[in-house]
Amino acid sequence: MPLIAISADIVETPAALAWQMTTSSGEQVQVIAGRSVLRALDPSKASDLAIFKQTRSQLEQIASLKFDAEGADPLGNVQIFKEDL
Repeated sequence: MPLIAISADIVETPAALAWQMTTSSGEQVQVIAGRSVLRALDPSKASDLAIFKQTRSQLEQIASLKFDAEGADPLGNVQIFKEDL
């Protein structure tokens, strides 16, 4: 069951950015991408938020594929790691 992008706020922490996606049944899933993941996608000097905005659809596709393969973790999160890129 692929995840669906929704218009949701982005939560920034010192280590990561997080945002919500949903399943077709309406289950909310938090997606977390570490700042190192963002830097791996674009090592420019752009801000992590700018990189996120440029690559959001790619990150959401990765999250959806990962959710389909593994589901969410026990806390309801899908974490994207460099190995997932």
